[in-house]
Amino acid sequence: MSNNKNKEVKNLEDPPNPQSIEEIQSRDKLSEPNLPIELIVMLAGESKPQVEVDLVKTEEINDTKDTFQYEVKLSIQNPALGVHAFPPPMQIEKFIPKRELMVGQTDAYIPDHLPFRPVPCSLPKELHVRTVFPPDDRKVFQDTAYPWSTIGRVETPNGKGTGVMVGPRHLLTAAHMIKWKSDGTTDWLTFAPALYDTSKPFGESFATKVYVPEVIVDPNDGMTDDEYKHDYVVVVLNTRIGDKTGWMNHKIYSKSWNDQPNFIHVGYPWDLAGNYRPTYQKDIALKGSFWDSEDHIRIFHKADTYKGQSGGPFFGYWDSKPHVVAVQSAGLSDENVASGGAHMVNLIQRALVDYP
Repeated sequence: MSNNKNKEVKNLEDPPNPQSIEEIQSRDKLSEPNLPIELIVMLAGESKPQVEVDLVKTEEINDTKDTFQYEVKLSIQNPALGVHAFPPPMQIEKFIPKRELMVGQTDAYIPDHLPFRPVPCSLPKELHVRTVFPPDDRKVFQDTAYPWSTIGRVETPNGKGTGVMVGPRHLLTAAHMIKWKSDGTTDWLTFAPALYDTSKPFGESFATKVYVPEVIVDPNDGMTDDEYKHDYVVVVLNTRIGDKTGWMNHKIYSKSWNDQPNFIHVGYPWDLAGNYRPTYQKDIALKGSFWDSEDHIRIFHKADTYKGQSGGPFFGYWDSKPHVVAVQSAGLSDENVASGGAHMVNLIQRALVDYP
């Protein structure tokens, strides 16, 4: 009888615990960036639009030496006025767990052109947003240093959520953010890392392909326990925006980490800033479900969450680098739930191999 047990990825021994944030050192940026910022403008037209650019210096940015704010105005001729245009739908790649094996670990990418801060900068007093339901541990922040640069707002026809870069053009977010059409295809998705209000400091990308788990997650008919276990997708973006933002590494969640308050969550909640400003929580304890295998697992927690934080990463530090272990899935009546496990890690790695 053949032994196929090794085809399922398991933790053979308890992995090391995540580091405490206090152990990790910050650093300034090591070089000046020389990368373009790309913004998406989708237009309809009967002929190729003609684009003119007007650039106006408006004011100096106070907290940045020798940096000015510019107004970039695009004047576009020959558009089809009053006609909607959207990013293209995503191609679908289904994840078949029996065929998907670990394909080698990747590493986090910390760009030299960004500073590294394990804890984000405090928000200036003039930008403070009051917490709605104290005590609330979420803190609104504004920081484009790594790793906060890797996290941003996801937008789809299902609404606004959160995602994190796990490769140069690879975005991890919640599966229930994906809008499924009646014919089994998907709709559009856009991602703006480190978005704050209307500012998109690294530009914006849209999805071209989505890697989905074997269980299709559709929030429109309610979420089952099986859907909570598989509430993650990996999206391939149209640009290598991760070269600008950096990206996180990833780990299979281990139940040996249960109840250890060493995890961090970032998301874009609707109740604090209308999905326009990110929030940060630290010292979060996670607890993997006793009933679930580590291949696909519900991970319970008491972190403060609201609509818009779906898809936001739960991550810890190993070797002073951030590793995402789960994404926010849903808020329940007595506890909240995230989704992770070995199949999530394999999904990330499959996308990295197919689209390096």
